[in-house]
Amino acid sequence: MFKLPFKRGVHFFAVPTRGCFRLGPVLVPGVAAVASMLPVLLAPFKGYRFRGSLSFDMPANMISLHSGLSEKNIGLILDAARSKADKFFPRLLSGKRIWFTWNNFWEYGWGILLFRFFPLFPVVYLLIGRFFMGKMMFANNDCIGCGLCARSCPNRAIVMKGKKQARHYWRHNCEDCLRCMNFCRRDAVEVGHSWVILLYLVSLWIFPFTYFVFRFVERYWSQVNVVRNGYTLMIVSALFVSPAFMVAYYVFFQLIRIKSVNTLFTYTTLTHYNRRYHEPETDLSDLLEAHFEDEFEAGAQKGSSKIPASTSRL
Repeated sequence: MFKLPFKRGVHFFAVPTRGCFRLGPVLVPGVAAVASMLPVLLAPFKGYRFRGSLSFDMPANMISLHSGLSEKNIGLILDAARSKADKFFPRLLSGKRIWFTWNNFWEYGWGILLFRFFPLFPVVYLLIGRFFMGKMMFANNDCIGCGLCARSCPNRAIVMKGKKQARHYWRHNCEDCLRCMNFCRRDAVEVGHSWVILLYLVSLWIFPFTYFVFRFVERYWSQVNVVRNGYTLMIVSALFVSPAFMVAYYVFFQLIRIKSVNTLFTYTTLTHYNRRYHEPETDLSDLLEAHFEDEFEAGAQKGSSKIPASTSRL
């Protein structure tokens, strides 16, 4: 949203997606919440004329937490999304606004509850997404070091390190989209659940440490207790948790280069046994083509017509 160019009077419509799954005969909708609300607040400051928002259920793809859905359930969810588009988009294209729908009541209700009881949720989620989810990832011994996932990462968050045998290193800007895991041709990308437990133990010593930081500051600034509460403790803890995770992940990265250690973490992760997922009508080449078009347009706007170097490496 912040990167959008300023466009006075241009119409704007938000279409966030959310993870959906099937429970018996019922399709359980996901919640976009903040993704539905924040564009409403931010778009006018960019000059846009907001026409509303409508979130769409997509098959839940967080296979770091659960197995991919079956083909039958995927089909049902996608059919429901198509029906929703057929119902609402003609209204939008005819010049009308889309505001008062059960969908938006559902989203804004959750959004209000979220901000009421957990106002720092967007910031905390960002910190978790940037400094925790990416540090869960590793490549198992089936990886041949082709680097396809690194070249196709939309955030350039994967770096291939090592001269003799290149290994994947996930950087801090990983958004946990799981494209690398779901499109790997050898199913070599994993989420280390046993490693996550160890990483959690690393984080446990941070919170007592934060308490002692406040005690130390109190010696020189007695008024620190005025600002000490659950939120400030969380923020200060995050300042220490992030570098601690980076150091721990670097050690983990070095250890999994040892085949036996890699095997141990591979067979103690749920993703090694779970079903993978990617949208059935989408191939990796489709995503890459769109991504390189975006890069080319961005370069053209800056006065460069050079084709991205990443295209030639694929």
